[in-house]
Parts: sequence; structure tokens; C-alpha cells
Amino acid sequence: MSTKTTRFLTDWLRWHVVGRVASAEDIPALAAKCLHDAWREGISRYDIEDAVGPVEECIRQALLQGKK
Repeated sequence: MSTKTTRFLTDWLRWHVVGRVASAEDIPALAAKCLHDAWREGISRYDIEDAVGPVEECIRQALLQGKK
């Protein structure tokens, strides 16, 4: 994973997911927002998924960690 992708994903999850109240129904919208924001930064879905797997699963895990 590139430093740019790592920094983007870490920051994005911190600002949009970690510590937020959200449910499984919110995951598709969050994933779409993440991918749109990544695209604006020149980061593709492939770049993110190459690093962490499916975007939706990454967000799901971040939500679960926030509930612990």
C-alpha cells in the first residue's frame, strides 16, 4: 500500500467512521463516499482494495472496532 493510500484511508476512517454511530445500512453510502473522496485524491478503488480488501468490509470492521 502506498503512503498516500495509507494516509488517505487512515484519515478518512478517522473522520467519517471511527467513533461515529452508524449501522450496517450506512455501509454502502459510506463506501461510496470513501471511494468518491479517494478518486478526488487520485486514489482508485483498486489501490484501496489491494491494500485492505473490500472497502465495505474495511468500513464494517472500523465500525465494529468503534463499538468496543
